Amino acid sequence: MTLTIDHSTMSRDEANRFITTKGKGISRFFARLEKVLDGGYSKVIVKESTTSGYPAVHIILHL
Repeated sequence: MTLTIDHSTMSRDEANRFITTKGKGISRFFARLEKVLDGGYSKVIVKESTTSGYPAVHIILHL
């Protein structure tokens, strides 16, 4: 799956901070996902900067 940021809600700097550990956006996403899936999964995460400068987070889950 790929997570993207709506450009109208955040600046590029805010979006890049949001996906880092300090911003906790990805951590919150996985905390919610863990509740739904009841834990027990592995993940690979790749963070990429798009041509617009906004981040796109690619995630592979193994259930």
